[in-house]
Order: sequence, then structure tokens, then C-alpha cells
Amino acid sequence: MSLDITIKYKRPERVDYNATHAVCGSNVAICNAGEVFEETEWKANITHNMAEMARHIPVSIRYRNKEYNGTLYDYVWHLERHRNITTTPMSRIIASGIAYMVANRKGLLLYNPANGWGSYDAFLLWLTKYKEACEDNPGCKIIAEG
Repeated sequence: MSLDITIKYKRPERVDYNATHAVCGSNVAICNAGEVFEETEWKANITHNMAEMARHIPVSIRYRNKEYNGTLYDYVWHLERHRNITTTPMSRIIASGIAYMVANRKGLLLYNPANGWGSYDAFLLWLTKYKEACEDNPGCKIIAEG
């Protein structure tokens, strides 16, 4: 089993061409008038075996007068607890977790899954890609499933 992360981008640009349809976004798509059109910008998954390691990675940032404190597990695996969090603060949360991982590698290696499904190195690489996707898509919605 794995955790699926999807970054969605709302394309607010609409050009009505008749009463029942609209052209949405930079890529032409037909949708009903009034329909919210979202495109998937990035999608990836990670094994749930890395959740234990994530529980031992503290994160703490301040963004726009709001404190984000907890563990990487709280923000990556339980996104639903942090309503309306977008890619902008999430990129900073992940960066905080990555910094901790790099500084505390030896201690975190203890949480490598015994069954071999997942590893510190693979998790670090996945987090780096997730952070980059957040930075490339500022202010976008994130969906976590699984």
C-alpha cells in the first residue's frame, strides 16, 4: 500500500464561446459553464513503510503569521488535518523535514523498514521531488489519499 499525493492547479481563465461551454486554461478543454476545472500538475506515491521514519522528523516553520509545528508524518500522511494548506507552506514544511533528515541521517537509518520496502535514501529523494513540485506550483491544492 502507498500514499498518493496529487498537486492540482485551478485554471481560472475562462473564455465563453457559447451559453453552455467554456474554454479553460492554457490547454484547450471543454467544460460546462460554471464548472471548476482543475489539472493535475504532479502526482507521486510513497510506501506507507516510511511513515515510521516520518514520525521521527520534527518540522517547525512560520509562514504568514501562522505556525506549522509537528512531524513530517503529520503534514505528509495527514494532510486532511491541515485544511486549505497549499503548496506554498508545504514546500517550506518539507524543506524543514529534509534539513532535519540530512543533519540526523544516522539516527533515522534505524527506521528503515525491515522488509526492505522503502529506505532513507528513497524517502529523501521523494521528499525532494515533492518539495520541488510544490515550489513549481505555488498556491496549489494538495490531495493525499491512501
